[in-house]
Amino acid sequence: MNFTEFQDWRATCLQQSPGVLDCGETNLYRSLADWRVKPADIGEERRYRCDLSRLWLARFGWREDRSRQAMVSRGVRHALGLIFRQLAADSAKLWVPQDVYPVYLSVAEAHGLNPATYPTLPKLALPPLGCSADEVEQDEYLLICAPLKPLGRHLTPVECAHLLQWLRASPRRRLLLDCVYDLGATLHESTRALEATGRVVILHSLTKGWLWPETFGIALFPEDLQARFEMAFRNDPPSQAQLAQARACLSDAAQRPEEIACALKDRAERLVQRLPSAVLEAGVLPWNASTMGGRYMFVVSMPASTLLQAHGVLGIPASVFGSSGWQGSILTSLAGTFNASHTEHTHVA
Repeated sequence: MNFTEFQDWRATCLQQSPGVLDCGETNLYRSLADWRVKPADIGEERRYRCDLSRLWLARFGWREDRSRQAMVSRGVRHALGLIFRQLAADSAKLWVPQDVYPVYLSVAEAHGLNPATYPTLPKLALPPLGCSADEVEQDEYLLICAPLKPLGRHLTPVECAHLLQWLRASPRRRLLLDCVYDLGATLHESTRALEATGRVVILHSLTKGWLWPETFGIALFPEDLQARFEMAFRNDPPSQAQLAQARACLSDAAQRPEEIACALKDRAERLVQRLPSAVLEAGVLPWNASTMGGRYMFVVSMPASTLLQAHGVLGIPASVFGSSGWQGSILTSLAGTFNASHTEHTHVA
């Protein structure tokens, strides 16, 4: 079942079984509409990308003098398109997760790449460390979500060690870390440890933390890759309206990602309260407060058909995320039933 088929199936289930517990909502922006930073007043002032890159660096605790390496995009998808185009021109090898975000694969193929894939469901299985003679002769990039989607957890020390070994196996290897789901005040320690190698590109945007998709993003490159990618980003910038929105988010609502993380934690707790014990016991990760912040997807080792028929829970088949061999499901806490009833929030913007 792909995403379009799932949407049709979900609508039918909700119509035919109105009492079902809907854990299949996927639209974050609709669910958290009240938390979206308000549209910016564009005005006549001109905004400059270098100023916005410095704002982003300050927001996430990096040195201001890295602003030339922090290249401005219209979001992670846009940045990946620019990066993938260059990787295709360089005849580079690309690894993407097969069951995280199907757009990764389609964007790569649209730019002339034929990526290798690795699974993340029900657990992360990173590519092997060794590299063949052919691989040594080409650039090699591995794209990974940090935190992992849809698992909703950060990389473990063992996984970080594996990635460090993978990088050391060839000087031409790099990591692309999509950190758009990291809603912390600073990016997670595992992300920062990997970035400190000088072999990592950090990708981030306003999409999840400020609920402004396809508006503004940053690709933070290592110094030795700056020249290779700088022109592509410089020649395809966000509009003045998009830069104005970015300034409003980063300046006037800098703490919005943490507020959204708290709102999602509240929803996740209400989800746990409503789930049958058998479904909770099928969870791939523990259902506890330490794993709830910022998450709205939860993986269970139970087919969607069993969830619906035996437990009255509507979940998302793993195949919707691209999984081909695992028959588990993903539950979300985004449906209206998990929202606080008539709670008033005070927003900073």
